[in-house]
Amino acid sequence: MSEHQSIKFKRDKKPSDDSTQGSASHSNQGLGLDEHARSIIRERAKLLAEADDAYEESYEHDYLCFKVGAIEKYGIPFKYLDEILEPMEITPIPGISKVIAGVVNRRGTVLNVIDATTLLGLEASENGQKSILVLRSRFGEIGILIDELVGMSKYDASNLHPAMPSELNNTAAYVEGIWESTIAILNVDAMMDSLNTQLNEVSYS
Repeated sequence: MSEHQSIKFKRDKKPSDDSTQGSASHSNQGLGLDEHARSIIRERAKLLAEADDAYEESYEHDYLCFKVGAIEKYGIPFKYLDEILEPMEITPIPGISKVIAGVVNRRGTVLNVIDATTLLGLEASENGQKSILVLRSRFGEIGILIDELVGMSKYDASNLHPAMPSELNNTAAYVEGIWESTIAILNVDAMMDSLNTQLNEVSYS
């Protein structure tokens, strides 16, 4: 498989620690963002890497915003984000749940990739600029195939609104809360715990 472009987020602490931060080495191609947006992400990552322990006491958290489907926006807390991979070949696995898009070769390591559109019960987008978000938590590591990167911002955990099942196609368990009425901040631990269960069922079936 040919080399692919990515933004890599490096951590000095365990991802399950709320104080976990990242710094980024990066490529300037193939992410669907203009140079200004990419420079903002790089600078924000640098600042996070230099943050002190006072961050733990703050309700504000950095997150990466992205689209799934044509219009739905979601957010991943920065501390769970390990890497962003540009579109690359995904090898499907026959006879398994449609939620699992397949696997990719990530520098010699097999990475399971989840189709976020199917997982969240949304209609597929015709956007061809998909990316794979590599997430890491206490439940392991997994790739999430998303439709479009939007950018990076902050959310205030104390001001999130509860997620209603009727608004989220019965995936409210995966959502920490709604930010600014339009962005669903994902509960990565809950999502990965559920996905691991599905993957284990596939392994033993």
